[in-house]
Amino acid sequence: DRDVTGVQTCALPISTAQCRAVELGMIGLARTLVSCGADIQYAFEGVRPVDIAIRRNRPEILRGFLEELRQRGETLTQPVVPFIPGRTGKNISTGTWFENCVVQAIVYHPFHERLAYGGKGWVDALRHTLLVLREFDLAPKVPILALPQLLQSTGNSTAILKILSQEDFLEGGSDQAKFWADVAEKIIETADATNVLYAMR
Repeated sequence: DRDVTGVQTCALPISTAQCRAVELGMIGLARTLVSCGADIQYAFEGVRPVDIAIRRNRPEILRGFLEELRQRGETLTQPVVPFIPGRTGKNISTGTWFENCVVQAIVYHPFHERLAYGGKGWVDALRHTLLVLREFDLAPKVPILALPQLLQSTGNSTAILKILSQEDFLEGGSDQAKFWADVAEKIIETADATNVLYAMR
């Protein structure tokens, strides 16, 4: 038996090999580790490889993980996250809406980190991650009430609001006029002008 649970390198902090492979977007290595017995749901310091795949928007790796869980007859347990770092450096208490895989895929990394890790393709990576989650019934809709905090935690990214609305990840989209009026009303106090104008357009 090979031990694929933990690894330490001289340049990186102690982590699991699987977590590091996902973090770095190494699709082949992530698949190999799973085939060697790495546990997709093993939490190292509270974070599982599958959480990293969601948060770092690694749709190919995420799909592989979720297919593996499906073949094993296992279900993905929702992560329980007590807080997220606020823009002021203080912790913001969150409700159960944050324990949603869709929100996990969006909130953890602000725009500049997404650009640094994902390059120009970060928007497509996020979109495809959300679509993979939907395919595996892990994509409940985000309540409009959560938009102010969601947008604030992502640096008021219009691209993220656009994906959520275009791909129907927000609650209440059946009546479009009422939907966008509700969105504008909820975000007007905290979002930047671009998001408000996008919502009103």
